[in-house]
Amino acid sequence: MAEMRQRLQEHTHHLGDLKVRTKKSSDDVEGKREQLCVKIRTLSVANKTLGTARNKLEVFHVSMFTFLFPLELEEHCQYQYQNATETGCLL
Repeated sequence: MAEMRQRLQEHTHHLGDLKVRTKKSSDDVEGKREQLCVKIRTLSVANKTLGTARNKLEVFHVSMFTFLFPLELEEHCQYQYQNATETGCLL
């Protein structure tokens, strides 16, 4: 009987240890999840910011190109249109 109590006590301690480790692991995972969510949001904002900057730069580039080389731009657009038509890539 004493041996059974001893084994039961050891089993109870073991289950308690498992519960503590499981709780700690769950807390660690939750903390890492929160960190990843913050990083994902930060990257999303950075992506949108870079996209906006890229679009502004493209508009600026086209504006400057149009201002400096108006005929070349028209010829380039005609070439792009003709090439897209010939290759079937025109949407």
